[in-house]
Amino acid sequence: MPADIRLFYGELREECVEMYISVFNSPPWNERWTKESAEERLRELTRNPSFVGFAVTKSERAVGYAFCCANTWWSRKELHIEHIFVANEEQGKGYGKALLDGIEAYMRENDIHGLNLLTNRNLPCAAFYEKNGFYAIDQLRYFGKRI
Repeated sequence: MPADIRLFYGELREECVEMYISVFNSPPWNERWTKESAEERLRELTRNPSFVGFAVTKSERAVGYAFCCANTWWSRKELHIEHIFVANEEQGKGYGKALLDGIEAYMRENDIHGLNLLTNRNLPCAAFYEKNGFYAIDQLRYFGKRI
C-alpha cells in the first residue's frame, strides 16, 4: 500500500465532505449526515485555532482524513482525534494505521506527548484502536444532556 500522509489545512473540498457523509452514514455508524450538516461540522473543526488535520493519499487522491485538536494540559500538550475516517472502499487496507503513524510522527516533531479520542466501545473501530496501542481509561465517564 503506497500511501503518503500530509498535513491537511482545512481546505474542505467536495471529496472530503462526500467521504465523511459516505463513511458515517454507512454501517456500523448509520448516522444521517446531510451535505449541509457535514460541511458545517467540518468547518467548525477546521476553523478551530488548535485544529491539526491529516490526509492519507493514494496516487495523489485522498482516501482518508484525521481531524484533531491540540490541547494544553498542566503536564503536557496532547492531540485529541475528533474524527478519523477512511473511504469505505479503502478500509482494511492499512490507511487508518498510516494516518495514526502520521499523527504520531507529527507529535514527535512538535513535542506533543498525549493522543486521545472518544469512540463507542461496541463498534469495530474500538478493536482497531486497541490494536494500535490505545487503551480504555476506566476512570473517565462521558456525560451528556439533551436540552
